[in-house]
Amino acid sequence: MRSVLEMESEAAAETITTVKDSVTGARILSLLKENRLELIALTILVHVLGLSDRALAHLNGVCF
Repeated sequence: MRSVLEMESEAAAETITTVKDSVTGARILSLLKENRLELIALTILVHVLGLSDRALAHLNGVCF
């Protein structure tokens, strides 16, 4: 039987992935509206290279 903490950890990881994908999509749409093609390319490159995942992993657990 899994503990509550393990279930919460899985739910948190899934939530983080969903939020990250939504924010990336929203950022690209916002930049499209503003015709900022260089920032669109940079955002896609950072996402493809996994740098956004590394930043989220580094900031995981940090309270603002």
